[in-house]
Amino acid sequence: NEFGVWEIFLPNNADGSPPIPHGSRVK
Repeated sequence: NEFGVWEIFLPNNADGSPPIPHGSRVK
């Protein structure tokens, strides 16, 4: 799962929101 990597490199955002959910396009 290529998006699984984003879960590792994208912890909770600075504003406290959760990481980008699966299905979202990350650029």
